[in-house]
Amino acid sequence: MIRFNILAARIQLDVLTDDDSFPRDLKLEDLSREDQVSLLRRKAVAYSKTGRHAEAVAPFADLDRKGVLDSATVITYSASLLELGRRSDAELLLREKAGEFQDVNLYHHLADML
Repeated sequence: MIRFNILAARIQLDVLTDDDSFPRDLKLEDLSREDQVSLLRRKAVAYSKTGRHAEAVAPFADLDRKGVLDSATVITYSASLLELGRRSDAELLLREKAGEFQDVNLYHHLADML
């Protein structure tokens, strides 16, 4: 768990490198729902920030299925989709979540795409 906390701090400080990786021995089922969501969010953002967009999509999608995406995570998720050439998916995500959250930042990112 200490490795996870160190990685979480590196994400917050925006000092990730390609060498940073998530501990593979962490089992989601051993964590509380809150910790599972936190882990998924940090994992997705870390992968996205280090250019590992293909790896970022699965945890982002898990967060979406669990109904726990927030506006900042949606923006990062859509950026990863764009980096993968999935413009229509990124646009659909922003449209859906902008309407759901009524968030001006999401509308702004959507407008930038159009």
